[in-house]
Amino acid sequence: MAGKFTTVIDDICKRHTRIEKVSRSNHNLKEWITPGLMRCIQHRDNLHMKVRQNKEDSVLLVTYKRYRNFCKKLLKSLKSNYENQLLTENKDDPKKLWQSIKNICELNYGCTSPSQLLEAKDTIPESLSACNDYFASVGCRLASKILEKLNKSQEDLANEVELAYNRDSFYLSPTDPHEIGRHIRGLKTSSAPGLDGFNTRLIKEISQSVVTPLSRIFNLSIETGVFPTCWKLAAVVPIHKGGNKKEPSNYRPISLLSIFSKLLEKIVNKRLVNFLESNFLLSPNQFGFRQGKSTEDAIQRLVSGVSSALDKGDACIGVFLDLAKAFDTVSPLILLKKLESLGIRGVAYDWFKSYLADRRQCVKIGNHIADPEKNTFGVPQGSILGPTLFIAYINDITTQLSGNDKVDVVCYADDTALVFRGSSWPDAFNETQRGLNIVSKWLTNNLLTLNSIKTKYLCFHKTRASSPALVPALKIHVCDGLADTDCGCSTIGNTTAIKYLGVMIDERLSFKDHVLTLSGKIRKVIYIMKLLRDAASKNVLLLVYQSLCQSLLSYCVTVWGGAAKTLIINLERAQRAVLKVMLKLKFRHPTHRLFVDVNLLTVRQLYIFRVLLAHHNTASNELSAQSHRRVPRLLVGGTRIGARGFGFFGVQVDLTEDGIEHIDDIIELVFQYISLLRSEGPVRWVWEEQRDLASTEFRFKDTQEPRSLVTSHVHLIQQFPMEDVLSAYYIMSEWRPDLIEELLNLLTPENVRVGIVAKAFADKCTMVEPWYGTKYLQEDIDEATIQKWKNTKHSEELHLPPPNEYIPANLDIDPSKDPTQDSVAPCIVRDSALLRLWYKRDHEFLLPKAVATFDFISPLAYSEPLSCGLASLWVLLLRDKLQQGGYAAELAGLRGSVGNAKYGLSVTIDGYDDKQHILLDKIIDELVNFKCDPKRFEIMKENHIRAIKNFDAEQPYQHAVYQQALCLSELAWTKGQLLEAAEAMTPELLNDFAHRFMRKVHVEGLIYGNVSRERALRIATRLEEK
Repeated sequence: MAGKFTTVIDDICKRHTRIEKVSRSNHNLKEWITPGLMRCIQHRDNLHMKVRQNKEDSVLLVTYKRYRNFCKKLLKSLKSNYENQLLTENKDDPKKLWQSIKNICELNYGCTSPSQLLEAKDTIPESLSACNDYFASVGCRLASKILEKLNKSQEDLANEVELAYNRDSFYLSPTDPHEIGRHIRGLKTSSAPGLDGFNTRLIKEISQSVVTPLSRIFNLSIETGVFPTCWKLAAVVPIHKGGNKKEPSNYRPISLLSIFSKLLEKIVNKRLVNFLESNFLLSPNQFGFRQGKSTEDAIQRLVSGVSSALDKGDACIGVFLDLAKAFDTVSPLILLKKLESLGIRGVAYDWFKSYLADRRQCVKIGNHIADPEKNTFGVPQGSILGPTLFIAYINDITTQLSGNDKVDVVCYADDTALVFRGSSWPDAFNETQRGLNIVSKWLTNNLLTLNSIKTKYLCFHKTRASSPALVPALKIHVCDGLADTDCGCSTIGNTTAIKYLGVMIDERLSFKDHVLTLSGKIRKVIYIMKLLRDAASKNVLLLVYQSLCQSLLSYCVTVWGGAAKTLIINLERAQRAVLKVMLKLKFRHPTHRLFVDVNLLTVRQLYIFRVLLAHHNTASNELSAQSHRRVPRLLVGGTRIGARGFGFFGVQVDLTEDGIEHIDDIIELVFQYISLLRSEGPVRWVWEEQRDLASTEFRFKDTQEPRSLVTSHVHLIQQFPMEDVLSAYYIMSEWRPDLIEELLNLLTPENVRVGIVAKAFADKCTMVEPWYGTKYLQEDIDEATIQKWKNTKHSEELHLPPPNEYIPANLDIDPSKDPTQDSVAPCIVRDSALLRLWYKRDHEFLLPKAVATFDFISPLAYSEPLSCGLASLWVLLLRDKLQQGGYAAELAGLRGSVGNAKYGLSVTIDGYDDKQHILLDKIIDELVNFKCDPKRFEIMKENHIRAIKNFDAEQPYQHAVYQQALCLSELAWTKGQLLEAAEAMTPELLNDFAHRFMRKVHVEGLIYGNVSRERALRIATRLEEK
């Protein structure tokens, strides 16, 4: 079916489109050279010839010089105007901007053409065949060498794979036209087509016509466990890595696949990644190809581990492994065995087996294409599933050394770093050799080959005196010998510095090599700035600076930015030199205002900013922006849908006492955010996210009680005419950016009504409403204020929220069975010194929902009035910190809450089970790693004290209940005692209390709902590890 579909689409495209060849005449002529300028140049040259022929004619010489200068000025002016216009037009498109810069500066950066591979043999077909044969068989050849030494077959090694068996099975759910359409819209237009010739732009244009048949084909593939054969053929484009350009081994093979293959892979990959992540099956030490993890996180983990070891006085050795042709040497049989252990079984297993089997490839260089050859090893580089399958393949390398507390493993895909520690250098070298023996055995059993030449190790030390006196040879044993055995196995070399994930790491963690290399790269930008400064405006030059300099300085700056001041000063000198050239300032121009004038940060300031950003998660919405100003306690905004033609949007702000003095500032901030929304315009992915949320809520909406429905409508009828009251539940069915813009245009100061409720305004209120006798005042907003709000521009503190990470991707009922489904009460599945977990599987409601609650029990929580107050304030600050993420989770049907009681604290998560672990992780992280923000502490302390004082104004029956509780409770504190303790609370006391609380705590947990026993136990294990 897939083959027929591809043929039909190809026939239609050929019938209704045509290929046009663009004329390349005058391709050497610059685009800014006009016909008029060409005539001027020709006239200038003619005058020059006449001057040479009539050297005695002084009038002719003067005429020539004047015309030459005029022509030169005109040429320079046209070139400058053209370049400035080109850069201005492309300033919002990074790719086109960089291409414009390369054209103007005549830079030749980019990939080297692999055309020299065609000269490796006597004829082009022979060269193509040799190159294709190399790429198709390189993995098989490397694996054969290992199998020959082991005297085993690939099947034998696959059968010897021993991994922890995951009882949860992966369910490959079907897709639909809507999901396929979303993936088509997300494809990059610049992506190269496969051998079928279908480019991304064409498929986007006809997406509405192909999503339905593609949905049928994809679902048939998923149901039968068969990947279409016609989509297994890949065009391999060699990308030069370095070295001899006629050697195929110096090229990286990138597979160009059919766009339909990519779409199907995207759908399957999304489900596979979600399964692996939600079940915590991937190692936390693997940072490659995972959402929310980056190279900076990996290097930070590595450097932190080394620094910690050196601070303790340990000897520390770092080994940096380099795997030869890592992606090309993946064994399909071993990979399938590992996938089965992870939970890929049944039809899903058959699908991956079909995907990996009978793959073919042909090398493509220019217009030359080799004959297809079968590829029996590896995962395609350039595919969607390739990276995920690869990290699943090497996932268990970290578990090989997990029992050794003297080693840390950090992986970014195949870039693996091992850090070994010891009490002395001999001890550290022995640990390193033992660890290398284990890793070498694992690599051999997985048919992966280590490049011993590129694999290096560093001996980390603080001072020269603490360095090892003797550096012994470390071997990668592929034999059964010991470390001191005289065998022929490869030796890895020692070095003083190595480049890992783009950062030069040296043995003293001074980052001197990295900073010096970076300084050289920054100074190279000076030449580009000299060429551009006359052609581009200041804004465009700043954009170029951000692209060429700021990107280099920002990369992993939290790792190396704390280097010695003398090193950073040299780097900042290079940074200043670029800015001075860019702004045409003199060399001796004072620099104290240089960065302020262009609104940029020095290297040291950038380092501090990024560190703060990493630790404090800088504000992303209005609440965060105003929280630091101590203005609101709570800010809520949203739609008001109840009747047509009336107010449809409202913002509610709960003010502090300081906030009452800044009401106009808060309103201005609201209009700044509205200005941001207008400038961004309707965003398709935001609408799609809201549509999916509404659809999910509608699908699982509980039946509303008639009384509740009537009550809500009666309430609406009190405010609005009956004919305007909306009664139906709404879902989003049509993307209408014009309507969104229409509503945004209504959010203006002229249409706003501001209501303020505060005792501070009691004396100003001169009017009385007739029902309850409440005093109020109504006044118009003056024209100057309206104009101020109308002309406001959004600040840099505000930006649109990121995609909602809590939206459930899997809404299916877990098909696995559990004994607790038939039991009446939960049962204990984990009982340790720290945690007792109760568990019950839902068998009644059968919804993709669950509830998880954990009580953190500690005798400190209610031991004295001060502890009681600190626990309450701790909960208030935790709620405040989690409010932003909690709002996104609540939109996605997931609720998280933190509360306190006499026994301690409680954490509860309920809603759709798919992303519960993400929210739980964030709450537990905040709980365990709590650090008090002094500014927010003062605000929450004010709230806490006000709540205690406000109790005096409660109804008499509330006081009666309170007094009864005091009499009946064995231990209880009065409001007076709590108020006295609250006045004495400080941030330092709270930090100390939280630390002592978590050191003396027992956790009682319950998980109930659509969660398997194994997943519940993994959640418990993760909580214990934190």
